[in-house]
Formats: sequence, structure tokens, C-alpha cells
Amino acid sequence: MKDLCLLDLSWTDILFPNIIPLLRIEDLFGLRCVSKEFLIMVEQYFAQNRKLDLSVLRKHTEQAFKIMTSNATCLRYLNLSGSKVATDDLVREILMSNPLLVYLNLSNCHHCTSGILQTMTIKNRQIERLILQDCHWVTRESIEYHAHHQGFSEGKTNQSRLVEVNFTGCWELTDDILVDFLARFKKLKVVQLGNIYSLTDMIMRALATYTRDLEYLDIRGCWRISDNGLRLVTEYCRNLKRLAIMDCRGITERSLKKLRDNKVQIDRKLDETLLRIERMRLQYMHDRLPV
Repeated sequence: MKDLCLLDLSWTDILFPNIIPLLRIEDLFGLRCVSKEFLIMVEQYFAQNRKLDLSVLRKHTEQAFKIMTSNATCLRYLNLSGSKVATDDLVREILMSNPLLVYLNLSNCHHCTSGILQTMTIKNRQIERLILQDCHWVTRESIEYHAHHQGFSEGKTNQSRLVEVNFTGCWELTDDILVDFLARFKKLKVVQLGNIYSLTDMIMRALATYTRDLEYLDIRGCWRISDNGLRLVTEYCRNLKRLAIMDCRGITERSLKKLRDNKVQIDRKLDETLLRIERMRLQYMHDRLPV
């Protein structure tokens, strides 16, 4: 009886869904070198692959990038975070060939430009999670364009599925652009706007108005945001579970207390000294009230 080898197993039923995903990308390239049969198998796997995460592969060449993506048409999850070779031309080809993407991460892809977002807006209408952390090339016009074409508007039948955005470090974005964006994507549950230094309480008012399902908010480094803005989010975003506010010097325990009482996870530890000072201040004000 002939001994079975790996290639004798069903590729579509066993290898591709259950075994190959367990291997590192480096291992797949090693398999390509074993024989012509393994080369064909790996190429077919890349062609029908549904998830590609290059964030774990810091060093890769443009040729390797093309091998993994040039024939892919079934991708649902694409993480190119930190890729040194990703350019508009390379990423555009992927976006156009994979219209069913639901997750896209271009964080720290410094060789891309805002033009790639136009392609995404037109070709990828199933996006649920859009991660653009430290993409300093993101422009106000590109986000406005995306909101206009994929966001909510009267008379539109196909509404966006977007539930998570990460614009951390996208410095060019401003209150007015993001307010309009939030107004058009009301299903958002995760919003990360850290280190966009121009943001004010106006954005907090928009969050409180439009994103009532909000579960995680990151506004680290947004020093213009104050207690007043956070109180609005606390009042109207009742599903909030996590809050990141490091380096938000305008936010104090006055607005955080209610969130702590509601067991919201906050990245800033409770400052007992400041809390005692605040209690003393309140007691002093109370003692001065006429009897």
C-alpha cells in the first residue's frame, strides 16, 4: 500500500483550512522550495487565502509581497501594518481584487498616500474595521470622500458596516471632518483618535450624539478635551467599557469618578492624592454655605 504524504490530503478540505494556516509565512516560502508540487500547492493557498497578516513579518521583499498577493481574490482580513514595501500601486491591486475585505490595517505604511483610500472607498464596501494608526498621509479630503460615499445619508439603501476606526496620529484631521464622519457612521463601537492634537469637546459632543453603541474610546494625547466633553460621552454612551485618556490634562477625576463607579476600564490609575484634594475642596465649599 502506498504511503500517504502531505500532498495526498485534500487541499481544500484539510490542508488549506486546518493545517497551512498554522504555519508561519516563512515556512510557506520554505515549502515552495521543496518541489514543484509544493510550489503549486502554496500558490493555490495564497490565491484562495482569506486572511493575510504581514504585521508578524517585518522583513519582506516586494517580490515576496507580490507572491502572496498577486493572485489573491478571497481576502477578508488584510493586515499590512508596518510594511516597508507597501505602496499605492501594490495595495491598490489587492483592494481591487478583493472586494469582500472586512478588515484593513495600513498602520505605519509610510510609503502609501491618501489616494489609496479613494480606491478602498470605491471598491471595498464591506469594511467593518479600518485601522490607519500613524498614517500621517491621511488627509481631510480622503476621509470626507469616504464618509460621503460610504456613510449614512437619506435615501441610501446600503449602509456601511463600519464598527471600528483607528485614526490615531492622523494629525491633519480636525473636529469638523470627524464630526461629519461620526454622523455618517453611527454603528461605530471602537473609536481611536489619539494624538490628534486639534480635537476639542466638539468631537466628544458628536460621539455622544451619534455613537450610542460606543464600547471603546481612545483619545490619548488630545489635551484640548475637557471634563465637560467626557461627561457628555459618559451620559449618552452607556455601553462604554474601556477608555484611554493618558496625557489628556484637561480630564480630571471629576468626570472619571462616574466611569470608575460603572467599572469602565481606564488607562489612568486613580490618583488618591488628587482625589483627597478634590474632596477637601468640596468640603470647604460645603462648609462655607450659609446655615
